[in-house]
Amino acid sequence: MIFGIVLMLLTGILLFLFGWLLYRNPNWINPYGEMPPERKALVNIDGLKKALFIALGICGGVLVAATLLLLMEVIGPSALGIILGVNVLAFVVAVIVAMRRYNGFARDENGEGYYHFGNLSKAAKVTVVIVMVLVAALAVFLTVIMNRK
Repeated sequence: MIFGIVLMLLTGILLFLFGWLLYRNPNWINPYGEMPPERKALVNIDGLKKALFIALGICGGVLVAATLLLLMEVIGPSALGIILGVNVLAFVVAVIVAMRRYNGFARDENGEGYYHFGNLSKAAKVTVVIVMVLVAALAVFLTVIMNRK
């Protein structure tokens, strides 16, 4: 149980730290870093990096707060699992909305926004899928660890 709690606290702190790093280095945002300069000019990078920082900060903060509530025995392990699932879903939706909102309506030759999933490189698509699977696996793992007696 201690391992799961420490892991969740570190994950929450790392999410916040990663959001801050993206805010400071917006070229790490995929696919913004790979865009040609004329496409970058169409993206409201200030809004995008601020939205991602807020989304990652809230996601990490909720994770730390839920872990502390578990330590204080205000919530149980089952509630923590539900909070983790909702937190991940809310984060994914927030990131999708932010990327669509701040892309400056940059369109490709087919009229689709640059952040359309089909426009990402194969490596970026694989990265998105791997990250989502790992986050879901982490949520399940932590729920199982917390429910052990």
